[in-house]
Amino acid sequence: MRYFVLAVLPLMATAASLLGAEHPCWDRNNDLRQNADPDGNLPPGGEYFKCDFSGGYKPKQCSGAECYCVDKSGAQIERYTRNRWEAERMVCNCAREESEIVGYGKTVKCDEFGDYHHTQILGSGCFCADKVSGNSTGTESHITDCQQLETKCAAERETLCRDKNDELRQNAGPDGNLPPGGEYFKCDLSGGYKPKQCSGSQCYCVDKSGAQLKSYSRNRWEAQQMACNCAREESEIVGIGKRVKCDEFGDYHHTQTLGSSCFCADKLSGESTGKESHITECQQLETQCVAERSERAAPGSEHPCWDKNDELRQNAGPDGNLPDGGEYKDCDLSGGYKPKQCIGSQCYCVDKTGAQLQSYSPRNVWEAQQIACNCAREESEILGYGKTVKCDDSGDYHHTQQLGDGCFCADRVTGQKTGINSHITKCQQLEVACAADSAQ
Repeated sequence: MRYFVLAVLPLMATAASLLGAEHPCWDRNNDLRQNADPDGNLPPGGEYFKCDFSGGYKPKQCSGAECYCVDKSGAQIERYTRNRWEAERMVCNCAREESEIVGYGKTVKCDEFGDYHHTQILGSGCFCADKVSGNSTGTESHITDCQQLETKCAAERETLCRDKNDELRQNAGPDGNLPPGGEYFKCDLSGGYKPKQCSGSQCYCVDKSGAQLKSYSRNRWEAQQMACNCAREESEIVGIGKRVKCDEFGDYHHTQTLGSSCFCADKLSGESTGKESHITECQQLETQCVAERSERAAPGSEHPCWDKNDELRQNAGPDGNLPDGGEYKDCDLSGGYKPKQCIGSQCYCVDKTGAQLQSYSPRNVWEAQQIACNCAREESEILGYGKTVKCDDSGDYHHTQQLGDGCFCADRVTGQKTGINSHITKCQQLEVACAADSAQ
């Protein structure tokens, strides 16, 4: 493995600098590798340590059925140990920091997983903290109000949607499908409820707890481009002296007011699109904002997914529901097909025209939650252009990619370089590191 270390460090590094306390994790894995078979596999029960890009131990390590937090030397921090199946989103950054600041007069509060507790104190203030980085999420208070702030911080962290889907899954069949009429909730990446939810023939906006916001409900077929971001914000700012104006879909109204100004707003983000005016001229500005919103191109070949759904809608009932077995296509915000489509109990990758990519076998819906199909889509678009991309069997980016005379570890969703790279002659060795990095 020493040749791999050399590939990712500056060429002027000396052999002496590659060994010892500066790279304890690489060194430890080199020791373990003495007992590995020709393919690099350790004897049954053996595992390599997870190393960061500089050769140090990653804060979270796993062995056998357990995952645990470690300090910089790789020593286990006893308070933070979990069953492997519980530790999927455990990062241990807080536990690592806690182990490093002992005796320095600084404090940090960790949760039972070794991640940052949702509420942290700094000086005379307290703030809601990101569980991975410990940085403020923006909600802060004076230290005398920390107890009240804790409730808000805990709510920010809640994985209510993921938990609710776990409950629903108890009644699902072996393929993950719920009984007729049952639907999983749409969750964001942190496990909270997405602002828009759909059930049966209706789509509606919800607050952070998943409770329906009664003013915003639409037939499913009308709700294709409904995002509900404004309705969600509106539900969160009640009583704090801030106002926002939403349209009938729960999206941002085309014209917003802030202080003594008004501006044309993006329907999804509420951010200014550039046109602004003094509040006395808002009525005139509204006309411009309406025109700006209506500039979306007419349906046609540029919007194949929207067009296909319009065709399907001709056979829908009065409530917009398609005949049994029929499903609308999943479209992106510009009216194109999303790379992943699902129908019934199956999800599959498609090209820009919506045609299924036969190289990637369909997956059960419950298996396909994390699949994006972005690599499969790119692969379908670059044929004949002299460029290559390597996808895994689900249609996501393989953990190791090649470009020119180099290879690198890649993010499975975006295909972007995650930090480790090497010369093409060392790609086989790099694959081991990339596979370990992507497995975490």
